[in-house]
Amino acid sequence: MVKVLVEHPDFKRLGGIEAYLLKLFPHLNVPYESFPIAQRPGETGILARLTRILRDYRRYWAALSDRTIKIVHLNPSLERKSFYREAVFLLLARWRGKKTLVFIHGWNPDFQRQLDRNEGRTFRLLYGKADAFIVLANSFADRLRSWGIVQTIHSEVIVIEDDVIASFDLGKAIASRLGAPRWRVLFASRLFRAKGIMTVIEALRIIQRSHPQFELQVAGDGELADEAKALVERLQVRNVTFLGVVSGARKYDVFRNAHLFCFPTEHGEGFPNVIVEAMAFGLPVVTRPVGGVPDFFQNGVHGYLTESTAPEDFAQLIIRIAEDQERYRLMAHANHHYARTHFLASEAAHRLDRIYASI
Repeated sequence: MVKVLVEHPDFKRLGGIEAYLLKLFPHLNVPYESFPIAQRPGETGILARLTRILRDYRRYWAALSDRTIKIVHLNPSLERKSFYREAVFLLLARWRGKKTLVFIHGWNPDFQRQLDRNEGRTFRLLYGKADAFIVLANSFADRLRSWGIVQTIHSEVIVIEDDVIASFDLGKAIASRLGAPRWRVLFASRLFRAKGIMTVIEALRIIQRSHPQFELQVAGDGELADEAKALVERLQVRNVTFLGVVSGARKYDVFRNAHLFCFPTEHGEGFPNVIVEAMAFGLPVVTRPVGGVPDFFQNGVHGYLTESTAPEDFAQLIIRIAEDQERYRLMAHANHHYARTHFLASEAAHRLDRIYASI
């Protein structure tokens, strides 16, 4: 029997990697074993961190003794901490004679530039013996090749559960949204500065000068939560609701009942889950061309892309969508259709099965 050991952050944290795998696992045909690593919820202090790191490596080394495990699937991000931590897991897997698949999720441009300084030699040294790679953007694949990676590099997208898309009535949702007295903008992400929460709040203040019926829902929590709430108070922005962390059916209700998704991220994104979820529910999206988004997102069809980080520009694009009902309908249909044909978890799982088989 061939089994895959899938290493990932703890599922209790529910970041992008974790959300992706939880959607795929029910559809995989290849037997797999889940192996959580990295920071655990409630972990504080350097001693707890060091203890956990050593314990993870010991557990991992023991897990690799299972002869049915033929492939190790690693899920690093191209950022310093994850990059070096996962390199050790890769080395241990190779010492045990396992095939290795490296799926690079997040992509930090600053860290990429550090690796560029020695023309990718550090990357080749630590990751150059992996059997195959998966990336979330064509530009990421091009960068790996520029660093001398000759192995197969697969491209992948983030996904949403099949039944979530199948059970959604787009026509009913559009009619409800366009007939609603308020226009609800949604921002959903961990709340730290690079994700753009402050930009969204300032954009809403500008919008409300001419469109007082607009409101904002913020789904997520993080280090900037208190500062974001203080900004709402200081700018006297009306009708802003902080929902905290939402998940499961409640999260999808939030997307279903929104009008538009605004995500002015400057973060080193791979392929943001939240954009996939917004499109699945037929929400026009206003965002920036980060990670794998420019590979598929058609400006003016799925919403709007802008290089800008200025709240005024995001406000203008949101108003442009809101003031044209026909444009809104076309964008909603385009997004939902694209999600149904490209973002199904079952299809992504089949692609991953084929990648496992190829190595």
